[in-house]
This record gives sequence, structure tokens and C-alpha cells, in this order.
Amino acid sequence: MSDPPGSAGNPLRVAIVGSGPAGFYAAEHLLKQESTAVEVDVFDRLPTPFGLVRAGVAPDHPKIKSVIRVYEKTAARDGFRSCVPCRVFQRRRSPSIVNPCS
Repeated sequence: MSDPPGSAGNPLRVAIVGSGPAGFYAAEHLLKQESTAVEVDVFDRLPTPFGLVRAGVAPDHPKIKSVIRVYEKTAARDGFRSCVPCRVFQRRRSPSIVNPCS
């Protein structure tokens, strides 16, 4: 008999599309669960993570940009993997996942 989902032998596998603030906060929340083993894969089409916090906040707003340290701690957690840049869906006759991490 196999291990139940969320156990150490059968962790929940979660894909998050988008490595901006919402994606990182979702990953952090999932990875902090002590009662459930979780592995998180974050996918983004841009070559750098953190979305507009990295690219859209002016340099003279260091307090806002300091949240990047929180995201970096999340990315350093066990069970976190990131795949950037990648294309998850392409416009075709039928949408499909395009080997995101190769």
C-alpha cells in the first residue's frame, strides 16, 4: 500500500505559475505546513523571479524592494524548485505543457 498524499514518502506536488509576489507568498504558505509534506515548482516565462517587485519598483523605494529577501528565504527552503524562464502553455490547436524545465 502506498503512503498517503502529503506524507514524507508521498509529498504533495504543487505547480505555481508566476514567480511574482502572489506566487512566492503561495509557495511560502504551502512550504510552512508542518503537518503536510509539500514540494513546490514555480514556473515563470521571465528570466528573473519576483515579478514587478524586481522590475517595476523604483530604486528609491528600498523598503518595498526589501521584500525580495523574504522571497529568497522561501526559495532556499527544502521542497522549492524554480523553473525560469519557461513557457508553460503555447498557443496551439490544443494547449499543452511544453517541457518546462528542459
